[in-house]
Formats: sequence, structure tokens, C-alpha cells
Amino acid sequence: MKKILVIGPNPAWQKVLSFENFRLGKINRAKARICFASGKAINFCRALRCHQPEQATHLFQFAGGEPGEKVTAELDRENIPHTTVRIAGPTRICTTCCCERNGAITELIEPAAAVDAGNVAELLAGFARHLPEAGLAAFCGTLPPGAEKFLYVEAARLAADYQVPLLIDAYMELETLLALHPAPMLKINADELRLFTAENETVPALRKLFARFPLRFAAITDGAGDALLCDGRELHRYRLPRLERIVNSIGCGDTANAVLSAELLAGTAPVEAFAEALAAATANCLSVRCGEFEPADRVGFRRLIQIETQIL
Repeated sequence: MKKILVIGPNPAWQKVLSFENFRLGKINRAKARICFASGKAINFCRALRCHQPEQATHLFQFAGGEPGEKVTAELDRENIPHTTVRIAGPTRICTTCCCERNGAITELIEPAAAVDAGNVAELLAGFARHLPEAGLAAFCGTLPPGAEKFLYVEAARLAADYQVPLLIDAYMELETLLALHPAPMLKINADELRLFTAENETVPALRKLFARFPLRFAAITDGAGDALLCDGRELHRYRLPRLERIVNSIGCGDTANAVLSAELLAGTAPVEAFAEALAAATANCLSVRCGEFEPADRVGFRRLIQIETQIL
């Protein structure tokens, strides 16, 4: 079985605090707490286990300090294969505050520890070793200080050399990445798309994007709003089901990336693969742990997603 390789340079030790009513600017006492390994790539791998436990994957990350030790121990406990490059600074701790009364989520993100050139080279060497076994590579999330100009760019060159399909869920160095790979797949949110293209509206932004870059497709999410999938010719609009309650919406995009990748690798057409991905992302909102969902919920939500198609 071909592997899905996932580069996630910014993992986190995640704390999720649940409040009956979270109020900004006030003293808030949590009623429950849960801690686990997180970050976009870790959430991706966890969601992949929920969707297709048999799908082989490998995670590449930096980690350091006591939080980094907790992250790697949790990955080992969850049986998520990983290559972890040890760095001098501590892995960040992120805190999610969930308000039960209205479903609002507040995320507090610590600064990422810096990496050096040797750390980047070590991670890239590990990535290169696994590329002959890869069916798809995914770049997930922000880059830590010291890796901004190099890590994803060099990894994209390697993926192109090995003719490995590439899914990009990252904004840093995006223009370079899209030009490096012969047919990249892009999954970002609507705000990032409009900012990247300097367009105020999503559809004109997609037209500009495909006029400049040879993408296989662009998958665009907008929270609870309509999602879009475009291949440069057709535009598919996905109307998502409304949820009566949200437990934790962090990790929905990562869940979508994982299911989208697995479905594409299994031969599912992109239009349906993205629908399955969005259904899983919706189901993720019902779990306190990022990247976790019940397969039965995904199946139920898929039945409720409506797809409308038009010419771009």
C-alpha cells in the first residue's frame, strides 16, 4: 500500500477547556479539561485512522522540551508512525476554550520554537527516504522560525522529482510551492484565497488562481458556509448541514484534508472525495479531540450535503 506522507512542522500539546459560559475579559472556571497531541498534521493522521485505519501514513515534525516529549509519547500510544526531529526549544502549548452555551471556540496559540538549518536538513532527509513508498504528500500548517523559506519549498521539489501528488494546506511560500509542482492540489480557506489573489470575491479569486498556476484542483472551505471545489473549468458548490450543537470545531480542516487524501488515493473522483471530506469535518465538530469523528456520523452528514455545479 502506498503511504501518505504528512509534513507538519508545528505540532502542539493541546489543552481543551470546557466552560458552561466563556466570557471574554472575565474570570472563567473550566468544568472539564482534556490534553492530547495536536497540530494540523497530527490531527490529519488521527482523522485518517478514523476514516481508513488500514491506510499507511508517516508524519514528519519538529519537537522539543517537555511538551515535545508528551507529543511523541502520545503519537506512539496512538500508533501513528512519525519521524521527529529534536529541537532546542519547547514545543508550543495551545489552549482551546469551548463555550457550551453558544458553541463558540476561542483558541490560544503559543509562539513556535525556532529550528535551525540542521533541523530542516534532517527532516528533509527523512522525507526523501520515504518518498519512493509514497502515493501522496501533504503539507499541513505554518512553518516555525528558521524554516520559512526552505522546508516546504525543498520538500515540494522532492515530491515533484519523485512524481508524488502534493496536497497543500499552507499559506507560507504558497506562490513558490504552486509553481514548483506540476499539478498541486490546494486546500485553503476562503479568506486565505482572497488574500493570496488580492480579490474580494471568491469566484473571481479562483479564476485568477487558475490563470496563474497549473493546479489539479482547489478545495476552498469557509467554516459553516458553502465550500467550493474547482478544477479550472467547473465549480462545485457544497451546501453543508447545520449543526444544533458544536463541541469543538478545531481540527475540521485537518480532518477534511485526511479524508480527501485517502479518498483520492483510493481512486475516488475529487468531487465526491471532497464531499466525503466535508462530511467527516462536520462530524469532527461533535468530538472534543481534534481530528476525531465517528464514521457513522460522517455517513449521515454525507447524505445531507448538496452539490451544485456550474461553469467557472
